Amino acid sequence: MELINYIDFLLPRFCLHCNIKLNAGEKYLCKRCSDSLRRIEEPPLNLSRIRSLSDCRTLFLFEKETPVQSLIHNLKYNGNFRIGIYFGKLLGKEYKNVFLNEWNIEVIVPVPLYHTKKAERGYNQSYFIAKGINKITDIKITGAIKRIRYTQSQTELTLSERILNVQGAFEKKLYKKLDGKKILLVDDVITTGSTVNECATVLLEAGAAKIFAASVAIAV
Repeated sequence: MELINYIDFLLPRFCLHCNIKLNAGEKYLCKRCSDSLRRIEEPPLNLSRIRSLSDCRTLFLFEKETPVQSLIHNLKYNGNFRIGIYFGKLLGKEYKNVFLNEWNIEVIVPVPLYHTKKAERGYNQSYFIAKGINKITDIKITGAIKRIRYTQSQTELTLSERILNVQGAFEKKLYKKLDGKKILLVDDVITTGSTVNECATVLLEAGAAKIFAASVAIAV
């Protein structure tokens, strides 16, 4: 019996969406659930409204009761930070040429959590997504901004409420040098783009040249 099959026999792994036993070679999702993930070529974001962003890329369409929601839920709420690295590697492989040659990204900035939320969760999921991108592209990561006040979840808010919710919620860390940098902002899910737009505004005011964004999924 091969080692990986032996380990799976002793410590069986289960699909994080449908809960059936995973086969060797399957990671987090069974083949059926993995095949059902809805890839998206161009994120349906109105970049004319999100003026601080130059461009954006994402992998999946986020919908409720789907495998991508199950993976992100496990990443954010069940302590499975390795899913962030897995997602980041997918982003890195899919958009390596875009990040390195089209956008000429010099540094990755994960969207930060407020300190109490990070302490409660134990980590920032966006950092681990950024770490996965770093493993593929070798672009360095920096925590150039911080969230300076608690903001409620954007999930149930209207567009205008989301914009107000994150206004003034971020600031640049004083010791970080961003002058002339092309920066990739990384988040798990983008909805209206209010959060990444606010982060991008802060980075541009700090002297960055251009801000791009990447996310695992986008909700419409």
